[in-house]
Amino acid sequence: FKTGQNSYWVGSVDLDIVIDDGDDSNSVQLCPSWAMHSTCRVKGDTGIKVIVDQHQRSVDEQILLSHGDALRGMQLEDIVAAVTGETLDTRTAQVRRNETTSGNFIADALLSYYSRGNMGQTDDIDTMAFINGGFIRGDTRYPVGNDLTLRDVLEEMPFPRVSCLIEIQGMYLRQAMEQQLCVCPAASGAFPHVSVNVIIEYDVKLPRLGRIQRFMINGRDVSDETKYRVVVTDFVASGGDGASAWCFGVQQAIDGRPSQRISTIVLNYLKECEELNARVEGRLRCV
Repeated sequence: FKTGQNSYWVGSVDLDIVIDDGDDSNSVQLCPSWAMHSTCRVKGDTGIKVIVDQHQRSVDEQILLSHGDALRGMQLEDIVAAVTGETLDTRTAQVRRNETTSGNFIADALLSYYSRGNMGQTDDIDTMAFINGGFIRGDTRYPVGNDLTLRDVLEEMPFPRVSCLIEIQGMYLRQAMEQQLCVCPAASGAFPHVSVNVIIEYDVKLPRLGRIQRFMINGRDVSDETKYRVVVTDFVASGGDGASAWCFGVQQAIDGRPSQRISTIVLNYLKECEELNARVEGRLRCV
């Protein structure tokens, strides 16, 4: 059964079945117990590795095919960008608690795709983007100077989620972001990473759903009555991670910008940039 991520643990289940046949009812009682076992000190088995490698080659082929024309002619070991600026941080403990370089970069890629180069503005409506920390799965660090491969990018974003552009009233946008932040400072896959044109200040000492002290898009305070556009995943747009306020948003369409896989959008953005120059800039501030 699923125990954490990236095979860091293996789960075992013991199931005791007690049958009481002392009367006509023949009652059965199930008594389960389970445990998680760390794999950090387990040495690999040569025979198993052969099987895994064979399966991995098949999986690699399916990954490339599943992206259609977007990855045509590419190999998973192809270099797609160089890491510059700051270390690219995808560690689970960070992306689920704090602003990170990886979250910032993905949010900026989404914003760029839907803003058509005019970062933060679509049809005179303030637009932002965000990605939830649980979407980023690599749990690693890429130092400055490292080359990022296609495999790296796809392993960081393994879910086949597609992008959505929703239009939402300011009061519901604020509620949604409160819901994304409601369990802070505990780690949560709902933790939001926002695009470059957003500043959110929040206080974890305040009651849940009332923690945001400042919320700005394009240098302007978010107004309850104003409509905004937000780029999110289809998972978030449907109220995933318990952030139900997103369901008040209405999905929008922009000519020439169909919904695409998040990983495809990020890869295309990397091709344009040729380097991954992400930084932690104080977009989300715990005050």
